[in-house]
Amino acid sequence: MRWPARPPIWLAGRFGTDQVAEWELRHAARIDSWRLPSSQTKRDRLAQVYGDDALTLLRAVWAPDAPAWLCEIEAIGLLRQVVVQIYHVTTDARGGQVIRKRGADTPDTNTGTGTGTGTEASPAQPNLITDVATTVSTAPDVTATAQIQQRLTERQVKPGEHYLDSGYPSADLVVAAARQDITMVTPLPADRSRQARTAEGFDKAAFRIDGNTRQVHCPEDRTSTGWYPVQQHGRDAIAIEFARSDCGSCPSRDPCTTAAWSNRMLTPRPRELHEATAADRAAQKTDTRQAEFALRAGVEGTINQALDITGLRRARYRGLPKVTLQHVFSAAAINIVRLDAH
Repeated sequence: MRWPARPPIWLAGRFGTDQVAEWELRHAARIDSWRLPSSQTKRDRLAQVYGDDALTLLRAVWAPDAPAWLCEIEAIGLLRQVVVQIYHVTTDARGGQVIRKRGADTPDTNTGTGTGTGTEASPAQPNLITDVATTVSTAPDVTATAQIQQRLTERQVKPGEHYLDSGYPSADLVVAAARQDITMVTPLPADRSRQARTAEGFDKAAFRIDGNTRQVHCPEDRTSTGWYPVQQHGRDAIAIEFARSDCGSCPSRDPCTTAAWSNRMLTPRPRELHEATAADRAAQKTDTRQAEFALRAGVEGTINQALDITGLRRARYRGLPKVTLQHVFSAAAINIVRLDAH
């Protein structure tokens, strides 16, 4: 931190020359100009010392008898923002206040992408919680996705990109969201077939599906003989059948199908859904998609921040309406913290 001419005089008068000299020795060099301790314990201790130093300085700057111009120094404002992002103050067993470093995925309240110093990005607006959905514990996550997107659209904060974990998407939801100009950045559920799970034989991705001719070509260059629209688990699908004569003489029959007497069958989703699923699963393996999905660390960090600040893990009331209200208040508290830090 680079001070103007006057702060060192104020620092020496407030803390003494020995304390200022110790701070200068500890913080003069950029942290990326020297090697961090190899031990995680020592790194945690170093982070604790930095937090103690920062909190001591900030409390002095905002003390009633401190000069008002100290709060206007840009470096002081940045330091305060970083402390809010990275640390939290708790009360120990003796009633004293202590500062602790947040968990590894505590969000950067400016970027929303996990821990960070906050020195490299400062967008015009902070990232805020825009929707709260409280459900019963037995409700699958996927049932909440469309409702969340609908509420965001109604509030005129529809996301161009919606980052979700693997519990929230389905092929139907990805296609439906795309029709509303919402790109769901999320890992789709994997192919659960035996061939895909064991990496033996041919999974669905190994077959070439031609929606125009309604034919499917297998890796052994056999062509399907049946194409039947069906309902599978309440969803539209296509039942594809290969001739028994083709499968019976195929050299890859054993790893391809476990059926003793019948032929190989596939049940892909309708064309639009199948193509969307195939494209998304292929994209998931790229470095670009993995880098994009890393942004979702900010979401998990937001949850951890809510746990630290508001005690979100424990419901204070009974009944879904009251617990929902608690969650709304928790989200509002996080937003206030982030607005204040900004």
